[in-house]
Amino acid sequence: FSMARADVEIHREGEPTISFTNERGVIEAPDGVQILPYFKDRDGWFIVLVEQFRIALPGQTTEACSGGTNPLHLFGRMLEEGRPSSKEAFNRELVFEITKTMERELEEEIGGISLKNCGDIEVVSCELIQPSMMAAKMWGGIVEIQKDDLPKEALLGEWSETEYTVATVKPLVETLKLRDAMETHFDFGTSRLLDEVAKKVGLLVKKY
Repeated sequence: FSMARADVEIHREGEPTISFTNERGVIEAPDGVQILPYFKDRDGWFIVLVEQFRIALPGQTTEACSGGTNPLHLFGRMLEEGRPSSKEAFNRELVFEITKTMERELEEEIGGISLKNCGDIEVVSCELIQPSMMAAKMWGGIVEIQKDDLPKEALLGEWSETEYTVATVKPLVETLKLRDAMETHFDFGTSRLLDEVAKKVGLLVKKY
């Protein structure tokens, strides 16, 4: 946490320039990733979330698997290795690195999940977390898995000994209904990924 100060000028065509000084506390935080696995069973579509303690609340949350990433390290490495640093080349490499980070988070937080029979991870979002006080972005992804790819610990709701998280399998439709009725609360990123999965499996229709 630190104080930031900037002299700002806003220019609008046909209007006087607005000048002011902006000063406030900012949080320096890395970018992050979230990944939401889903699968189809005989009873419908299901999602795999994790429960964990969040000290800022303080309390338990239910959310998509998440972790930190640092795209600036990738850009620096590309320059050091003499690789093309065009925007297109960087974006391709970035998406690859983001998906690898998502795979790592799945393996760490859902301990032992197998991705061999999964579809490709789809990176579906990249959003600012809270631009009023931080520059960090959150990358979101979804991936279809097979129920058999889940470790038995996830299906039984056992705690991961390394991450202090517990995987929880939830019916997609019921979860969406509880969220929309505000009977359960998710972070913005997880909520967005719920909708992305719902669109993917045909429960929501994208009309734009």
